[in-house]
Amino acid sequence: MKQGLIGGYLAITFVVSIFMWLFGEHSYRSYSYNIGKAIVWPVSIFKSYPEIDGDSTLKFVSSYKEVAS
Repeated sequence: MKQGLIGGYLAITFVVSIFMWLFGEHSYRSYSYNIGKAIVWPVSIFKSYPEIDGDSTLKFVSSYKEVAS
């Protein structure tokens, strides 16, 4: 199961990297740059707000309210 998930992820990475290299925003850059971006593409989906402060519970709540408003 683990090998299947890793193999599927790498296959998706390969396909996405080709599309990013040919048609993407950074198509003028090298293929190695685009495959690097394709490997970490889930990170771009789950970006967090830089304004949220997680140092303490009170700071987190107040900064979350500011972002939400």
